[in-house]
Amino acid sequence: MKRLIPASFRTRIIILYTVVFSLSLIIFGFYLYQDFGRRLNRNLEDLLLSRADGVVDSIENFWEREKIEAASRGSIVKEIDKLEVAEFKAMAQKWAEVRSKDPLLFNIVVTIFDRNGNEVATSKTLARAIPLQSDILKSVLQGQSRLDNLEVEMTQGRLTPFRALTFPAMIDGRISYLVRVMTPLTSLQSTMRELRLILFLIMPLAVFFSGLSAWFLAWTTLKPIRNIIDTARLISAENLKTRLALSEKKDEIGLLAETFNEMMDRLDRTFTAQKQFIENFSHEIKTPLAVIKGELEVTLKKIRSVQEYESTLHSSLEEIDRIIRVVDDLLTLARLEAEDMTASTRSFNLGLLVQEVVAEMDILARTKKLQICVQNKSDPLISGDRDKLKRVFVNLLDNAIKFTPAGGKVEVLVEKEVGLAKVRVADTGPGMNQEQLARIFDRFYRGNRENSPPGSGLGLSIVKSIVEAHKGRIEVCSTLGQGSVFTVFLPLATSELN
Repeated sequence: MKRLIPASFRTRIIILYTVVFSLSLIIFGFYLYQDFGRRLNRNLEDLLLSRADGVVDSIENFWEREKIEAASRGSIVKEIDKLEVAEFKAMAQKWAEVRSKDPLLFNIVVTIFDRNGNEVATSKTLARAIPLQSDILKSVLQGQSRLDNLEVEMTQGRLTPFRALTFPAMIDGRISYLVRVMTPLTSLQSTMRELRLILFLIMPLAVFFSGLSAWFLAWTTLKPIRNIIDTARLISAENLKTRLALSEKKDEIGLLAETFNEMMDRLDRTFTAQKQFIENFSHEIKTPLAVIKGELEVTLKKIRSVQEYESTLHSSLEEIDRIIRVVDDLLTLARLEAEDMTASTRSFNLGLLVQEVVAEMDILARTKKLQICVQNKSDPLISGDRDKLKRVFVNLLDNAIKFTPAGGKVEVLVEKEVGLAKVRVADTGPGMNQEQLARIFDRFYRGNRENSPPGSGLGLSIVKSIVEAHKGRIEVCSTLGQGSVFTVFLPLATSELN
């Protein structure tokens, strides 16, 4: 099945922008056309209403002048509503003849009817008279005005659309006569045709130019994205130092580039750490394997005594134990990174756990003639994996005992801080310099110390991983010749906080 949506993101933007703009333009054009037509019709109706009022006033004024002139001649003229049909017809025709050239009635046709709906007079001669329809006459005789569209034959054989207003002329609350004013719709229809033509011409042009503007906007907007793509293509596992140039604008593209650079920094650190880890691991495994291989090769060169074979086997066994410890520590780190600590979380007394660890490590300390002092200023409750946290303090005390010379001292302090449990392990060992402090938690790092005790260099890495998995942190401070201090901070249990 073929894809209906173009693959290019820029093309989709252009199409979407053009479609949205076109629909908006069509809706706007339709609304404009409808509203403009309504306004023209309303203006036309207002014109008819104003002219209708003027016609009634003009007829009444005309008849008043006729009455005054008749009185000056000594004659008496009846009121309009009392005129006979013939008399009213003569008056209306005379008025129509006088006002036929009135500028106010330009393009206006005025027709006067008697109360029976018969045409009496008209301001303009039509090719064919338009009688009042029965429904219009009925409405007007009830005192209502009517707006209607009529087809009028102004010249022979040619119909012209008109808008007509028919209304009753009231005198003393009675209908005296009927008036119809109407004006042609040709000008309105011509204006609406021109508007349609303009809209039909403008819309395709507007859609075309909107497509061009969409292409330009997409090209301008996506240019930084293309730069990101080009830069990303240059990046590989061997080339993680390449970074995007950051603009001063903190818009979405700038944030994307900044986020991309941050991601590359993390990847670079991860790849570097993995590379260093593999190198260190290879070195740690290679050395004992080389020792085992060398001893076995030397032993097999000639017949040895039972004691020599036993010595070789014991030496090989020690190296195998070393490999096992390294692999075991690596598996422990891998499990810590993948394991969810919340599965085995429970609350327990941290002070009692530390005392238990000190009691177990005291035997090892006495063999080196060291003194372990523990001080519990409080017994904080924490939530976590007790076995994992026990390993933290076993490793810290084991590390302190290893590097503290005979006759030295190891101090352990348990106390509370704001929302945290704090365990401080201090020794009187040789201490560390700043370079060693910066790398103390790196895997396989053993400080490059002379005569340093054997170990895999993974103990403190395991300690840090366990503490951070429990939402805590570990800090270390040290001075050469004055010992080291490791401090573990762990969040208190919820019950302890309440």
